[in-house]
Amino acid sequence: MTEANRPASNVDRLLRYREVENVTGFRRSTIYFWMSKGLFPKPLKIGRAIAWRERDIQQWMDERAEATA
Repeated sequence: MTEANRPASNVDRLLRYREVENVTGFRRSTIYFWMSKGLFPKPLKIGRAIAWRERDIQQWMDERAEATA
C-alpha cells in the first residue's frame, strides 16, 4: 500500500509481534535475525513489552517493494 492509498491518521499505532508477523508474513526468528543485521526496524521497549511503530513497518515494506520493482 502506498502513502497515497493509506488513510490519514495522526495516531501511529503500535504493533506487537503477532501483528508484525501477520503484516510482513515473516516469523519471529527471521525478524530478529534481520534486526541483528540492521535490516529491519528496531522495536520500542514499553515496560517489559516491545512493539513497532506501524509507520516504520509500512515504510520498511514500501522500501522492499521499491527495491524489487
